[in-house]
Amino acid sequence: MLSKLFLNPGNNSCRNRHCPKCQTLQKEKWIEARVQDLLPITYFHVVFSIPSELNTLVLMNQKVMYDLLFRCVSETLVTLSNNPEHLGARIGFISILHTWGQNLMHHPHVHCIVTGGGLSPEGNRWVKP
Repeated sequence: MLSKLFLNPGNNSCRNRHCPKCQTLQKEKWIEARVQDLLPITYFHVVFSIPSELNTLVLMNQKVMYDLLFRCVSETLVTLSNNPEHLGARIGFISILHTWGQNLMHHPHVHCIVTGGGLSPEGNRWVKP
């Protein structure tokens, strides 16, 4: 347990939630609680992005383009994972849209957390990658 490694700052706390000295214990407790939320399987982080040449089109048609991006991401993941040449199983995933890059410039892309494996076509066993 990581939280046992850190001392409670007690009365010396500055109470700033961003302070690495004062908030370490609280942060470690939060991380431990999030670990309890994880399923006991492997996950992968996959990113899909739109070519920069389309940025103007995306900005002018955000709803249509973001809907299309999510649909393409979903169909790609499902089609590839269902294919017996790749996995041959039904995966799980969650997708999150980011509309900027690290430099805070417009850079639409979707981050996905994808299960490392999936349910067999019959739905009775877990297929590992």
